[in-house]
This record gives sequence, structure tokens and C-alpha cells, in this order.
Amino acid sequence: MYVKESIELLKSKGYRITPQRITILKVLENNTEHPSAEEIFMQARRYNPSISFASIYNILEILEKEGIIKGILGIDGIKHYDPDTSYHVHFICEKCGRFLDLKDDTIDFSCFEEKFAGYEVKSIEVVVTGICSDCKKEL
Repeated sequence: MYVKESIELLKSKGYRITPQRITILKVLENNTEHPSAEEIFMQARRYNPSISFASIYNILEILEKEGIIKGILGIDGIKHYDPDTSYHVHFICEKCGRFLDLKDDTIDFSCFEEKFAGYEVKSIEVVVTGICSDCKKEL
């Protein structure tokens, strides 16, 4: 459903629906790995070998601008992308750089919206850093 909804949103905003855009949406659909543009490029080449890195980068900028994906700066200094734009916490391992989504119904994100009453809240980002359980075992 992610691809279809995203295509409809892009159409409603006046964007052309190109094979490259569809490819990127397919790569991101149900992707929980928080890939970088380079990782998305490598995966997209499997579907569309002629796709360029510049196209990937430009499409990711559009998708982020339109709220279809969220860009998160990793500890590696590289932007990673999350197709899950719902409010949730990201945990980033300082050792391996892996992202984990922490979804917890006990976290009340509405308190942020209440604190900024009168403002238009477009995004709430909570990032927790530390050592993941896999890396902790190696210590």
C-alpha cells in the first residue's frame, strides 16, 4: 500500500510518476533498515540498472520534502532514510551504526504538540544513542 499511496500523493502535488520514482518507493516499502542514499542506490540498481545516483538523491529529497520518508542523520554523519514517518524513537548504535525503531505506546508524543500550541508541528524526532545488545555481547 505504501507505493500506491505515495504515488497518489506525488500526483496530487504535481509530480510526474517516473520509473525511477517507482523504483525508489519499491526499495523503501517495508524497509526497516534505515538505508543511506548509497544503499538505496545499490538496491535500486537491481530493479533498474540504468538508474543514476543523482536521480536517487533528487528523488529522496522530493520524498523527504513531501513527508513520504524521514531523513535521519546517523552517527556516521550520513543521512539515512525511514519510510515510517509515524512518531517513534530511533536508537542508533554507536559501535555498529545500526538503527532500531523503538515503538512504545507509553511515549506520549502529543505533549510536544501541546508545548508548541499555536505552531504547526511537522516533525518530532527523538534519537537515542548507545550500544545495541548485539555489540554489547561482543564487549
